[in-house]
Amino acid sequence: MSEKKYNSGIILVSVLWVVVILSMAAVTLSHFSSGAMALLDVSIGRNRANAAARAGVAYAQNLLLNSRTTDRDTLFQCGVDLKGRKPEAVFAGVKAGVSEHFDIEFTASGYSADGAGMVVSGLEDEERRLNLNALNTGNAYIFSLLLQEFEVPAVTADEIAASVVLWKDAVLPGTSASGMNGGGTSIIFGNKYNKNRSFDVSEELLSVEGMTPGLFEKIKDFVTVFPKSGELRVNLVTASRPLIRAMTGRVKQRNLVAEQLFRQRDGEDGVPFTDDDGIVGGVVLSPDDLEASRVLNYNTGVASRYFRIHVTGVDELSGARTRLEAVVDTAAGSSESSLVAWRRE
Repeated sequence: MSEKKYNSGIILVSVLWVVVILSMAAVTLSHFSSGAMALLDVSIGRNRANAAARAGVAYAQNLLLNSRTTDRDTLFQCGVDLKGRKPEAVFAGVKAGVSEHFDIEFTASGYSADGAGMVVSGLEDEERRLNLNALNTGNAYIFSLLLQEFEVPAVTADEIAASVVLWKDAVLPGTSASGMNGGGTSIIFGNKYNKNRSFDVSEELLSVEGMTPGLFEKIKDFVTVFPKSGELRVNLVTASRPLIRAMTGRVKQRNLVAEQLFRQRDGEDGVPFTDDDGIVGGVVLSPDDLEASRVLNYNTGVASRYFRIHVTGVDELSGARTRLEAVVDTAAGSSESSLVAWRRE
């Protein structure tokens, strides 16, 4: 073999190896580019879903400002005047862009006779929940009774309820429940840390003596921290069955009164969150049952001020979804609603 042919063979092999290496590099680059583009698509989709969810919060605030219910809220029509429409027509599949939409809905727990959760389109008024910041030594028994609805022993429930009051209004011997220790300084009481201020989020219950993560998961949808001050009021027209039973815990013929409340507010079909839901009124009471009269008169027809918005933003192209939860203060008489809390669920 001549030297010229030998050199040509080497060059050919070298060229082939270069072609192979370049081909492998091109394939690798192609896969990398495809992966990068896929990640970019996911990121863009998430941003679109997040923007759609935020648009849903703004949409709900606008409805509360311009389409507020003119009379009392019911389970079916809460916060917003539906003007004869179904809630789904107002709150489901609302377009937020070319390929984005949002749904405003929540899971209502404790409203059916079997206790199963129901997915409902619309807003949730905070007055249907028990306000932790309104609990004191005189009404903490209501929280205890609510805990007992979830099979917590009475003694344990009483201890947890007392710990809730102690957590925010710690009381030392010879002091009052308010303005103690400089009016809001955290203290140690009985070897347990106490905030001695209002609850800021319901998750603070996990710092209360006796509360467990499992129990908190069961009751978290039945409590609120809004408003941060004021007397305890629960809207019995929109409250859950466990909370109604707790609120009527010291009423004579408790079960009878609770069942009357359920029937009246659920309407003729006996199903909550339908268009025949009614307003509580005309409950038959024992003539000497002053506690029942007080509970019903004070806690029905409550004008809702705070509303909870659960919104899911969806990017239809990527399938990305973002879930936001916000609480707004409509501040009766104000020209705008104020966002007082929000988080990504």
